[in-house]
Amino acid sequence: MNASSPADLATPPGNRLEVEPTRTGIYAWYVLMLLVLVHSFNAVDRAIISILVEPIRLEFGFSDGQIGLLAGLGFAIFYALFGVPVARLADRTNRRNILAVGVALWSGMTALTGYATGFATMLAARIGVGVGEATCYPTAYPLIGDYFSPARRPKAFALFQAGAFIGIVLGAVIAGKVAEAHGWRAAFHIIGLPGLVLAVIVWLTVREPVRGASEVAPPLPSTTTGLLGAFRELFAQRDFVMVVFTATALSSTQAIAASWGSALLMRLYHVSQGDVGLIAGPVVGLGGVAGTVLGGLAASYLTRRQGTLRAGLLVPICTVLFAPIALVLFCFGPTLPFVLVGGGLGAFLVAAHTGPVIAVAIGLVGPQNRGVASSFLVLGQTLIGFGFGPTLVGLLSDALAPRLGLDALRYAMLAAPAFVVLGWIGLVLAYRRIGDRPAEARA
Repeated sequence: MNASSPADLATPPGNRLEVEPTRTGIYAWYVLMLLVLVHSFNAVDRAIISILVEPIRLEFGFSDGQIGLLAGLGFAIFYALFGVPVARLADRTNRRNILAVGVALWSGMTALTGYATGFATMLAARIGVGVGEATCYPTAYPLIGDYFSPARRPKAFALFQAGAFIGIVLGAVIAGKVAEAHGWRAAFHIIGLPGLVLAVIVWLTVREPVRGASEVAPPLPSTTTGLLGAFRELFAQRDFVMVVFTATALSSTQAIAASWGSALLMRLYHVSQGDVGLIAGPVVGLGGVAGTVLGGLAASYLTRRQGTLRAGLLVPICTVLFAPIALVLFCFGPTLPFVLVGGGLGAFLVAAHTGPVIAVAIGLVGPQNRGVASSFLVLGQTLIGFGFGPTLVGLLSDALAPRLGLDALRYAMLAAPAFVVLGWIGLVLAYRRIGDRPAEARA
């Protein structure tokens, strides 16, 4: 049966036979749009604690270091640890089933966060969210890789990544208003529960494509056995490791802005809880969406035009270069409009890397190892980017507070542009190392 056939939607769930997708068929785009929605829920459930950071901090008396652990390392360690075995499972079994279970788990744990009674119970709920969200990228990245050809992947991955910004924008507005009217606990319930419905939709309507079906040439058979063998193969690819380093550094910047941006606006610019989502969410979120989508479209154009895998990296090499200036303005703008301009522009410039970098990472490995490759990529992005980055800022803020007071947070957030500089260096080195490898070459 053709994967784009409407009859596919009526196929009963279970261990269906793998089907070969039509690369540009309607069904492939349906799957992508559903994955965009999944990613939106993934992002807002991960970031909601940062949106509600101030009322949570005031109720429980948490320090910035504790908030950093809840938003960063405490969540990221378990996210990263479970991502590796989940990825190997995804390379061997039905990815749709794994993703559906994961969506249900992280959504349920987000709703349960609203019942937290202190640091320990909130951390336990965050760990549950992390375990569930560990299923997202190791399943979604390979699925997109199998539904879309190499030349179309930058655009497809950019649209997928845009889902994160869409989720954060809508989540910030909804969570902020619900928290202002009914308290922060109700916001967790409202954000988490709809994900249970989404999990059922994924289970019922997504079909498993043939692995490697979108490759122009047949994929080479795997030469490795076991998880350790797959990791050894990936570590031996210096170009892939450099791409992971780049993604990790730039994800650190995004995580810092997402985790501490609301607190910065509320503490230093006197923005209310209800208004912080309405003001910061659309400005920064729409900047991120625009950067992600336009960066992906430009990278797809360059990839088709030049015919090389690395061509798309020229887009973030150009945009990321100017991001530190915007991020410094975000941290030190004299008035709120300057801060918002810096945040929106910084989000745009940094987000342009997402589609091209992920497409290159997936294109550097064979279809049989893409789940593990995705987990390796996400391991860096999560454990260091979303784990270490926000936690570092929280600890720096606590250390600087005795001397700088409320200004301590803005100085601590200078870690964001510092990570951008590292990311730009990684982009340039990756571009040079990959060379002129054809985009349509056998993976």
